Amino acid sequence: MSYVIRVILVVVFALPGALLVLSIGVTTFAFAGDGGPFTGFEVLCWFLWAGVGGACLGASPGLLLGLVLRVKWVLPFLGAAAGCLLAFPGPTVSVPMAAGCVVFGSFVGSVVLWFWPGNSLRATPGTPTDTASPIQSAATLYIRRESEIRGPFERVAIRGLFTAKKLKKSDEVASTSDGPWELLGDVYKTLLKSP
Repeated sequence: MSYVIRVILVVVFALPGALLVLSIGVTTFAFAGDGGPFTGFEVLCWFLWAGVGGACLGASPGLLLGLVLRVKWVLPFLGAAAGCLLAFPGPTVSVPMAAGCVVFGSFVGSVVLWFWPGNSLRATPGTPTDTASPIQSAATLYIRRESEIRGPFERVAIRGLFTAKKLKKSDEVASTSDGPWELLGDVYKTLLKSP
């Protein structure tokens, strides 16, 4: 399944719940505001907890699907949803504490995303994105598009197919026909430079 289709599935499953819970959070804030004026800090805390955290919590079915489908950018949103759920305001937890838990959960999700193997955002120029990947040392590689597996191909052939635009960044590549599979878009720079 291509990366674009996986992202569309995540959005389709996440958006209805996110909008529903976000509207509930906005309504709750509107009714809570009847007691008097809020300070800017209180408004920010309500927004973080009921708006951001609540929307992420409502989107969690789609976000969990994204985790299963290896769509890595869902991790900070899952962290925010976990923070919202774990710190639901009550007699012992205030709204500022709950907002802090949402921010902390999102931070933890971002850190996990940053250190996720193959993350091209943290790679420095000329450095492989995942040094432990078996793709880096394999002489021949397999290509998978949706459910069709082809190969083995030599690296030179893959470079030629990629420059001729016969391969897409959403195609997957592995050192064996059984995987583990990585998106060509995540590893193509190091793949093209390696011998």
